[in-house]
Amino acid sequence: MKAQTRESLNNIGRTIKAAGFEWSQVVESLVYVTDVRQFAAMNEGYRETFTKEFPARTTVGIEIVIPDPLVEIMLTLVK
Repeated sequence: MKAQTRESLNNIGRTIKAAGFEWSQVVESLVYVTDVRQFAAMNEGYRETFTKEFPARTTVGIEIVIPDPLVEIMLTLVK
């Protein structure tokens, strides 16, 4: 979970930079996890990117049809 969270945020980070945004412009995040018991591991990976000034976050436990992903992340940014 931690590794997938880190990888997801790294991928999103490349998109954010390509679009001319910065991490400081993230105002909200929505995190879907397949196993809420792994919240702490997800949170560790999340805190590697968001070290202070955390955006508002909602974390939801879901079932994902594709078996491999453990986490999906959606961010809202304001320019």
